[in-house]
Amino acid sequence: MVKPPLLWITGAAGGVGQALMAQAKADGFAVLGLDRCVGVDAGVGVDIIQLDLTDSAAVTAFCQAQPQLPDLLIHAAGVLHPAAISDTSDAQWRQTFAVNADSAFYLCRALLPHWQHQGNAAVVLIASNAGRVPRLGMAAYGAAKAALAHFGKTLALELAASGGRCNVLSPGSTDTAMLHQLWQQPEDRARTLGGDAAKFRLGIPLGRIADASQVAQAALFLVSSQASHITMQELVIDGGATLGA
Repeated sequence: MVKPPLLWITGAAGGVGQALMAQAKADGFAVLGLDRCVGVDAGVGVDIIQLDLTDSAAVTAFCQAQPQLPDLLIHAAGVLHPAAISDTSDAQWRQTFAVNADSAFYLCRALLPHWQHQGNAAVVLIASNAGRVPRLGMAAYGAAKAALAHFGKTLALELAASGGRCNVLSPGSTDTAMLHQLWQQPEDRARTLGGDAAKFRLGIPLGRIADASQVAQAALFLVSSQASHITMQELVIDGGATLGA
């Protein structure tokens, strides 16, 4: 019997990461979840290991201690501090970059020698369509996700010689706790769907908010053998909200 590939999923305790854990197990992957939360069960019988991905030394030590390193990685860890630039504190800016961008660098740097040695690695970094189109109140988040997306394309270049791949998945509005923190009024959901000219934000042409499972399915496709000739791409999954920009 062929041993299933080992897949690590970050940000596994909630949102898209939790949906990834459930779908990956259902699809037959060997799954390890990583999150800052302690002892959380993803609801699918897979325990999540606590790891602060913003701690470079901790990430390196964790990877060095593992008896088996992953063939596949989906990096879904993320945080959002919505605020105007003038209202964004130093701590919020630093944490936004630490969680959304630095963590991917620390983890991928630690795993890169293994991937280059074993070949055929597949990595998906989950960014955001906010990294492609500017939004009021999302300067830190958009900049961090744009940095993550560019890092992923460079990682793809470094993996290519050994047959490895890296792609970026950029969701739009997705029905998770991160989106709900942006909704302060009952009408905010309708504004997300219809757009808000005052915020320079287009609506969603498909007329619906993405479910976390839809993002998970796209990410798992990109690490699968079905996507074996796809690398260095950014797939936007936002119902058309950014009009292909």
